Amino acid sequence: MPLFTLALRFPASGDRRPRVRSRHREYLDELKNEGKLVAAGPWGHDHGALIVYQAQDADEARKLLDNDPYAKEGVVVDAELHEWQPVVGNASPLS
Repeated sequence: MPLFTLALRFPASGDRRPRVRSRHREYLDELKNEGKLVAAGPWGHDHGALIVYQAQDADEARKLLDNDPYAKEGVVVDAELHEWQPVVGNASPLS
C-alpha cells in the first residue's frame, strides 16, 4: 500500500491547537491502530507538522486529513500531500 506525506502549516496567530490537540492525537492513535498512520509529529519550530499515511490512494489520504479534528477546526492553514516512495531506510510500507 502506498505511503503519503502530508506537510501541514499552522496559523502564525490565533492558534486553536491547544483546545483541539487531544482530539487530534486520539484520531492519530485510531489511524495508527488501523494501520493507516506510519508517523506524525510537529516541525521543530512548531508552526506545522509532518504526517505519513499509508493509504490506498491520494483520495483516501486526503479523506484521512479531512476527518482530522485539526482540519475540521481550522487549525491547518495549508496542507501539501505527496505520494512518497522511500528507497533507503526503515520507512517501508507496513505489511
